[in-house]
Amino acid sequence: MAVQEAQAALFSAGVLVVLYAIVLCPDFFSTQDPERTDARQAFIPIQPLHFFDGGSFAPWVPAAVGKRNPVTLRMEWTTDPSRKIRVGFFVTGKPYRFLGLIPMSTHLIGPVDASERIFLLGSDRLGRDQWSRIMHGTQTSMTIAWSAVTLSVVLGVVLGGISGYYGGWPTRSSSG
Repeated sequence: MAVQEAQAALFSAGVLVVLYAIVLCPDFFSTQDPERTDARQAFIPIQPLHFFDGGSFAPWVPAAVGKRNPVTLRMEWTTDPSRKIRVGFFVTGKPYRFLGLIPMSTHLIGPVDASERIFLLGSDRLGRDQWSRIMHGTQTSMTIAWSAVTLSVVLGVVLGGISGYYGGWPTRSSSG
C-alpha cells in the first residue's frame, strides 16, 4: 500500500511541476496568440492531434471546413480528416519573452506552415484559440492558488506559535 501511495505522490508532483512550467512561460505552450481574434473562425470544433500518418511519426490535425447554413446563415464547422494540417514540435511562431526577459519565438507545438492556424480545443465566438487561452489562464489560477496556500501556511504557523507559547496545555484546577 505504501508503494502505491508513493507512486501517486510522485505522479501528483510531476503534474504540479508541469503546471508550474506552464505558469512560468505560457507562451511557449500556446499554439498562437491567445488574444488574436477572427470572427470568421468562430466556433471551430476541436481538431484532435494525431501523431502517426501511414505508420510513421508525422503529427497532424484535420483541417476545419466551414459551410454556411442556408436557413440560419450561421457558419457550421466540421473537421475533414482527408485534409491534414502538419504539426511540429518546437516550431517558430508568435514572438514572446521567456520569463518576461528573453525574446523568443519557439513554441512547443504548432503548425509547420506559419500561415495556418490550429485549434486543439476549438475556438470561441470571437475565433480565439481555446488551448492558448487556457495556457494563459493557468498562470492566473495557479498564482492565486499558490498565494492562498502560502498565506494560510504563514498564518497557521504564526497563530499556532502564538497560541502554543501563550496558551500552553490546558490544566485542571484542583480547587474544590
